[in-house]
Amino acid sequence: MKTRIFWLLWLLYFVANGQNILIASENLSELFAKNPIPRLTPAGVIIGSDISLDEPLIVRNVTEDEVWVQINIPSQREKVKVQYYLNGEKREEELYANKIESIALSGTGEMVLESINGARVTAVWQLEKQTADFGTSGSCNVNARCPEGDNYQLQRRAVVRMNVPIGGFIYYCTGAMINNTAMDKKPYLLSAEHCVLDDNDVIIDSAALASIIFRFNWESPTCANPSSQTGLPNQIVTGGRLRARSNDGGGATGSDMLLLELAIQPPASYNVFYAGWNRSNIPALGGAGIHHPSGDIKKISTFTMTLQSGTFQQAAGAFWLVNWVATQSGHGVTEGGSSGSPLFNSAGEIVGTLTGGSASCNFRTGTDFYGKFWYHWDKNGTTNNRQLKPWLDPLNTGVTSLAGLYVGQEEFYKDPMHWTLMPNPAKNGRITLRYEGTEACKDAEVSLVDLSGRVLLKEHIGEVETGHVHHFVFNKPGVYLIGVRTDKHRWYEKVVVAD
Repeated sequence: MKTRIFWLLWLLYFVANGQNILIASENLSELFAKNPIPRLTPAGVIIGSDISLDEPLIVRNVTEDEVWVQINIPSQREKVKVQYYLNGEKREEELYANKIESIALSGTGEMVLESINGARVTAVWQLEKQTADFGTSGSCNVNARCPEGDNYQLQRRAVVRMNVPIGGFIYYCTGAMINNTAMDKKPYLLSAEHCVLDDNDVIIDSAALASIIFRFNWESPTCANPSSQTGLPNQIVTGGRLRARSNDGGGATGSDMLLLELAIQPPASYNVFYAGWNRSNIPALGGAGIHHPSGDIKKISTFTMTLQSGTFQQAAGAFWLVNWVATQSGHGVTEGGSSGSPLFNSAGEIVGTLTGGSASCNFRTGTDFYGKFWYHWDKNGTTNNRQLKPWLDPLNTGVTSLAGLYVGQEEFYKDPMHWTLMPNPAKNGRITLRYEGTEACKDAEVSLVDLSGRVLLKEHIGEVETGHVHHFVFNKPGVYLIGVRTDKHRWYEKVVVAD
C-alpha cells in the first residue's frame, strides 16, 4: 500500500442521550487500499423502539473531499428522516426501509437520524486532510533501533523511504538497496511495482522516476520516538532508472516486483548496506520486516511463524503470507507507506517485498502479503526487464542466496596486499594463491567463503615468506571469496569457477 502524503482522516461519532460514542477513526487511504468495502460496526446504538444503528455502516466510496456512507434502515419502519448539516447548510432527506441508502459526507458536519415518533440519533463526522510523515504511524509500531532490531542492524541500513510523484501527488513507499553477485555496489533498489503505477495501473514516466526521492537512515537513534525530527539525518538521493518490473498491475497477475537503479551511488557517508537475498522457495521460520509506515521513521515488525505460501490475486504461490507478533517494545504491523519494504528471514536475507494486507494497529492479527523473491527472480516473464536474475546475478553463477555487502567491504576485498591468485577465472577448477611480499608474515590463515557467506574452508598455515603458494581445488562452479589474514595483512579476492 503506497500512501499519499496527504490523506483523509474520518472521525465518525454517534451522539445518544448527550453522550458521544466514537464509532470509527480511520486513515481512509489505508482503509481503502486494504479493503474496498470496509464495514464499520457501531456500538449497538439504539434510540427509542423504532430506530436502531446496530447494523454495520458500509463505506462505499471515497474521494479527495467526500466519503459515502450506506445506512441500513431497520425493516420495522417505513422510512427514517435524515437531517444533516454540511458546512453549516442544513439538508434533509428521507431514507426508506428495506433499502440501502447512501449519503455523501464531506467537510465537517452532523447527520441526524430521526424516527417517525421523534427519537433521534446523531452522527457527527469530520473529514480532514492530515500529513503522512514523521510521527504519523500507529502507536503499536516498533522503532528499528529497538532490541527487536538487534539482529538486523546491517539490514536496517539497506532500507530507504521513497517519495514517488504520481499524478500531481506525492506517495510514500519503502525500498531496499540490494547486492548482486558482482559485488560492485551497483545502486540497485528493490521495491514493489504498484509504488510507481498510477490509478490506471500505468507506470510513471522516466521524468517522474528521475524525481523519486530516496531517503536513507530516516530513523530514531534510539528505541524511543523522538519528540521532533530535528537532528534526524537528511540523507537523500534523487532519481532512479527502471531496470525490471513484474508488469502485473501491481500484483494482480504476478509478484509485484520493481527493481530500480539509483541515479548515483549513495555517498559513503550514508553507510549503506546492500542487502543479501535468498531466492529459494523454502519458507522462512522467522524473521522481520523493516519499513516506513505512513512515511514515518523506520520501524520493524517481527514474525515467528513459518511463512505460508499463498496467492494475492491470480498468481498462484507468488506470495508469502505473514502474521506479526507482539514483542517487548510493541506489536509491529504495516501501513500505507510500507509498500515495497523487504521481508528478511532470520539470516538477514531478503525473501519478499510487501504488496498489501490487513495488518494494522487496530487489527494486529491481520495477514500481510509479500511478493516472493523466488517469483521475482524469473517467473514474471522471460525478458530481462521482467526478472531480477540478469541484474542480481550478472556473473550467471546460479547461486540461490547471496550475502549482503556493506560500504567499505568491497575496498577491503580489493586491497592489494602483495598476494596474487592465478588463474582467475579458475582453470580446471584449480587456483593458486601466491605471496609476493618482500617481508615474511606470521600467523597466516587462509579461508574460502561462498557468496551466501558460508565458510567452506579455514586453514592456519603459520609463517609465510616470499614465493609461498597455496593451492585451491574446486568441485563446483560458482563465485567464491578467498581470504588471507596475517600479522600484517587482511586481504580477500573474488574468484570465479566456471563449468
